[in-house]
Amino acid sequence: MRKFIFASTGTAAVIALLLTGCSGDTNSAKDTADSPLTPYFEKIFGDSDTAENKQREKKVEDAIASCMADEGFDYTPQVRDSSMDAENASFFEGRGTLEWAEKNGFGISTGPMMEERAEGNSSNPNEEYIASLSEGEQTAYNTALYGNYALPSGDENDSDSEEGNSTDDAVYEYDPEKAGCAGSAQHKVDQELGDPTTDPEYKELFEAMTSGLFEKVDAEPKVVAASKEWGACMADAGHPGLEELHQVQQLIFDRLPQTGPSDGDDTLEQSAQKEETKDYEIKLAVADHKCQEKTQAEKIRSEAKFVLEKEFIAKNTAKLDALVSTYGKK
Repeated sequence: MRKFIFASTGTAAVIALLLTGCSGDTNSAKDTADSPLTPYFEKIFGDSDTAENKQREKKVEDAIASCMADEGFDYTPQVRDSSMDAENASFFEGRGTLEWAEKNGFGISTGPMMEERAEGNSSNPNEEYIASLSEGEQTAYNTALYGNYALPSGDENDSDSEEGNSTDDAVYEYDPEKAGCAGSAQHKVDQELGDPTTDPEYKELFEAMTSGLFEKVDAEPKVVAASKEWGACMADAGHPGLEELHQVQQLIFDRLPQTGPSDGDDTLEQSAQKEETKDYEIKLAVADHKCQEKTQAEKIRSEAKFVLEKEFIAKNTAKLDALVSTYGKK
């Protein structure tokens, strides 16, 4: 199993990661929203639609544009479309039911953002410019924008099953200065405006309440047993090699196009690949839903998570209050 360690994910990314569930189905999103630590995260990061957070996003985008210009590329700062947020919220209504999974899978390749991209109507102002570049130039553009991490060990295609799940225990340490212009720009703004994920005074606390707790939850005997039972159920449904709940959605992300967005004029092969990915996602999500109902694996994980979070809060109340006092949104 490959492990990822993020030295800094950036405030916006942290919000998204912390307020989403682990598995692709059931009521994981609701469970996470109700978890004991969620009020602390909400106080620290606030609403992403606030003027303060929007200004922060603008600073990051402007810094990316400056960096990309230094790399020899054009980059138009992106402005988050609030209407897309509303469309996404509407799309995910009803998620967690078998009916929703049968229609939308996990909502990854089937969601409104992918549909918009497939139709060539994405709000990304850089798509036309990217499409004008040669294949080699697009690769260089993406490397300049996002960096290029090499696998520390093992073959990129190492697999222990037909699903292509990694077996190697390599550790990836995220370094924002090696994550292209997007990473360095985010890091620059975080340093300028302050970021609890990298503040030396709170960095250890923050890592303990995020990745530290995540690993502890997954190591709980009841969670390990439930995950194995769920994995066996998924294997019986034709999806072998799954050992941890979060792996199921990664299978879909691994199938998504790795190149730039579509211009709405896909080849027959590209269109067929996208439809194949959607069909695969729906089958996987339906199997996950049924196996979750059978094993209650996500519910068991959520219960263990709540217990560990309550224990963490009890042991670190003073530190958490200080963190909220320093970074809390009014």
